[in-house]
Amino acid sequence: MSLIDDLGSAESGGFAQMDGMLKDLLPLPFAGNRSHWAYRDLQNTPHKQGFELSFFANLAPDAADEEGKSLKARFPLLFHEFDSQNPMNRWLASFHGLDASPEKPWGPSPKATLKRLLPKLLGFRRHSDLGKQEFIFKSSRPSSLHILERVFEGGCPFWLEDLSSFATWGQFLVEILERLGSPGVLSPETILFAPALDASFPFRFILVDRSGMENRAAYVQILRRILKQSETDETFRDRHFKELMRGFQKFGRAAATPTFQTVERKIWRLLSHLAARLRVKAGRLTDCKDEDEIAGYLSELRNVNGVLSRLIHLPSRMAAFFRQNFQLELSKLAEHTEAAVKGMADDAACDLVDKETDLDALVKMTYKFQQLGVAAPRESLMLKDHDIKQSYTHEILDWPEEPNVRHYSDQIFTGARRFDQRRFRRASDTYGHLQVKEEDFDIELDSPFEFGQDSRDSGIHSGQFDITLDWEE
Repeated sequence: MSLIDDLGSAESGGFAQMDGMLKDLLPLPFAGNRSHWAYRDLQNTPHKQGFELSFFANLAPDAADEEGKSLKARFPLLFHEFDSQNPMNRWLASFHGLDASPEKPWGPSPKATLKRLLPKLLGFRRHSDLGKQEFIFKSSRPSSLHILERVFEGGCPFWLEDLSSFATWGQFLVEILERLGSPGVLSPETILFAPALDASFPFRFILVDRSGMENRAAYVQILRRILKQSETDETFRDRHFKELMRGFQKFGRAAATPTFQTVERKIWRLLSHLAARLRVKAGRLTDCKDEDEIAGYLSELRNVNGVLSRLIHLPSRMAAFFRQNFQLELSKLAEHTEAAVKGMADDAACDLVDKETDLDALVKMTYKFQQLGVAAPRESLMLKDHDIKQSYTHEILDWPEEPNVRHYSDQIFTGARRFDQRRFRRASDTYGHLQVKEEDFDIELDSPFEFGQDSRDSGIHSGQFDITLDWEE
């Protein structure tokens, strides 16, 4: 008996053979004719919640002991058990490519990255009559899980961020698998694409089956296919610009000044530069074989990813900055935003000098900004998920329901007249929460005359009196 045959036993940490459990399996909604994918809905199961994803791999023959050892070596990663005593985990802790630093605090740690790249393995069971080994993973919302090979077949364009994400994290996994001695486990049939669940880490790697191709070769092949099927630079720039302008709407009129339009043009130029850098660096990875050059391109990709992440969250960072510095007027928004954009451009080696001096060209660009409109990130993700599903069929699918997002078309109110542009509330509701009844309304007139006295002698014509309004909420 091989080691792989022992995986279904309770002693090895998995589930005992329970073929009766197959009856509660449901086919993965968008797996097509791929029967090795399924899921369980645990919503009505006592003491459980969410979903479980099942992947069925072929049972290894008795002579395949090396394959069983390779799978067992991957168990700490699959079960998310990062013990500091494990040599592999000590290597992860010292992995130079992903460690965060004071200069780049947005960099994810290797262990946190792996937890998002690899679905957590909950257990496994053997189905001898089917000749299959079932691996059970923790999952969420199966309707947003897409098999990468089927996305390729559908032809739906990938975002440039997806290209950069796979280039970075795919190479990271290749290095880990080589160190673990697990060749030939990367395949587009065992990689899930779920941008609607996690836009920053849209790929989920199921590392439990053989692919028949070396990991490095499979990684390069998949990267080339994503590069060939990725969106244009203009689409990337327009999408992010709409989301950024929607974020800046929370500042009201402060984000609609001529000075802020200059900042918008700088953001436009930076987005164009980032799109070109993402495409070029990822493309060079597909042809590069020198390890030092690969490390250099990956470092540049991570740097571009970091700049893009900071730029995407710039409206929220500016909002937090002004909340912490209430002494600043919102008229300073353009000044502080421009300084932040300049810092990002320096990190990305981007020249923000506005070389366009023709007035007609500037007017056309401003008009284009207005025509683009705005969009919330959640709306973009729902539209992308819909486009992927639409690519599977020739039928017209219904549009997804409008997401519950805030639209900044209302007045802002904080309770202080000076800062009335920092928090949104409907104009009709500005004082609507103060339900003042007639019996609770009291006017105290403080004036220097008694009733019946001539007002010309009292000085009331000069406005020398105070009126105090008191009410109870």
